[in-house]
Amino acid sequence: ARFGVPDRLVNAETDIETMLDAMEWTFQAFGEDTQLIDALRSMNLPAGTLLREVLIPLIAGGMGQLGIDVSELSETDLVDDWEYFIFPNVELHVLSFGSWMFRTRPIDDDPENMVFDMWYFHKVPDGIELPPAAQHVHVPNGEPCGAVMDQDFRQVEVQQRGFHNSGFEGLRLSSGETRIQHQHDVIDEYLNA
Repeated sequence: ARFGVPDRLVNAETDIETMLDAMEWTFQAFGEDTQLIDALRSMNLPAGTLLREVLIPLIAGGMGQLGIDVSELSETDLVDDWEYFIFPNVELHVLSFGSWMFRTRPIDDDPENMVFDMWYFHKVPDGIELPPAAQHVHVPNGEPCGAVMDQDFRQVEVQQRGFHNSGFEGLRLSSGETRIQHQHDVIDEYLNA
């Protein structure tokens, strides 16, 4: 996913304040430091500025100050979320600061329910002692799991109900979601071969 650029299917101008608000909300939801957003707001960026173009040198400089070598990363490696789907149930998000890995597992033979596993991996600069291993946390269904994931999980329930609606005729996908459709098309071809 291209960070700081509206989806190509949305005919919208880039609004820096809206993007900064969304970025701040996401950082807070994941418990991340929001000083970067404060610094970006103090720059009084002109309308039409692509946030990603401002972030590239800031992220590279900040990671360099932390002792994390980013010399081999391209500009898109620094700011974008590279998503990989591993058949049949793993989603890997590779970012410059680390990775997120999500895995879905069925509950018995019920296609309407699943276990959702999440792992967060952060890069640690060379020479720094590794922090203690994170404890496994089980979050019961319906309990808060962070604002971003809570929002996503609410949407899963709404979408699942919608799939069973008699008026459901198909999905409308964003440009990023077309990759998911492609994955399922490939799976179907594989299973039907």
